[in-house]
Amino acid sequence: MVSETNGKTVLFGQVEGEPGVLESELQSRGFSTLGLSTVRLEDPDSWERFNQAAHELIAFDWVGFTSGRAVVQVARRLAILDIPVGDLLSRRLAAVGPTTSEQLRRIGRLPDLVPNEFSGVGMAHKFGDVNGQRILLPCAQAAAPDLPAILIANGAEVTEAPVYQVTGMPVADIVCQLTKYPPPDLLALTSGSSAAVLIPACLQAYGMVPTLVAIGPTTARAALRLGQVASQVARVHTVTGLASAVAECAHDGFS
Repeated sequence: MVSETNGKTVLFGQVEGEPGVLESELQSRGFSTLGLSTVRLEDPDSWERFNQAAHELIAFDWVGFTSGRAVVQVARRLAILDIPVGDLLSRRLAAVGPTTSEQLRRIGRLPDLVPNEFSGVGMAHKFGDVNGQRILLPCAQAAAPDLPAILIANGAEVTEAPVYQVTGMPVADIVCQLTKYPPPDLLALTSGSSAAVLIPACLQAYGMVPTLVAIGPTTARAALRLGQVASQVARVHTVTGLASAVAECAHDGFS
């Protein structure tokens, strides 16, 4: 695989101040990498909805997490509110994928439910019969509506509680950074938020968008809304799965 990847550069976005594992995953496969901070994670505008839910945690049947960041934020907020993390751990817990599962393990235990398809829709279907059950979803401030919509349609009483918000970096700032480098060969998209910043930035900096590889179908749809089609979508919607999909794309000659 090194012969196909050696010398090729992959552009990707990362959370400001939180370099992730994608860089090392790509470099281990022989790629050169260009990681730019494309989003900033901040507290929600208001904690009111989560605070209220936190004080009645034991009344919920399920708590569902769609990101590792939500787990971290919930644990931190419970400590501030002086609410035992055991109240959370006593509920049935759902995690969207392995990264989120690992964050739950770090604060006390593994989840009761992880879908085969690592997405909100996959998690919604994995819940099964939720009629009459109360489900708390600590989420991003502008979370996708799919998960709660399906659960509500299936008879659940759903409480969405923002615990963080994602703020995209100004596209102009990313353009300034990109112009310091030659056009990359591939663009690995880790989220819709990164797509919203990196796609227009590439168009402005280079007049083109490198071959796209998306971490999952939701991110691929975000790219499509911006007029770009992903050449490859990771079969396993994790950072490791994304790196493997990038390598496959390079192996296939960017077809």
